[in-house]
Amino acid sequence: MLSYNITFLDKNRDKMKVLFNALSNDSFFDHLMRQSFISTFFDREILQNFPPSESKYMRLFISHGIYAIIRDWISSDNPASREELIALILSIRKRFELNN
Repeated sequence: MLSYNITFLDKNRDKMKVLFNALSNDSFFDHLMRQSFISTFFDREILQNFPPSESKYMRLFISHGIYAIIRDWISSDNPASREELIALILSIRKRFELNN
């Protein structure tokens, strides 16, 4: 799923740049986080390793971090490849799994 989403963003890079830069960070971010595929990803892939008392905060922490990485990647004049971005995000995710 991550690969599909990154590919979509990359293929629509010009449109995504406009969205990321035209809307306020909070507005666009809130819209993204309400998307069902993102909630499902968090629930199935990330938050299952955290107790309920921490889930809300981990969702905020991780989602804002990934959003910042993707926003930087979209805005970059010389971005890393899709494969490099996916590897980075998966590496960060794996580190959370190891430290839990």
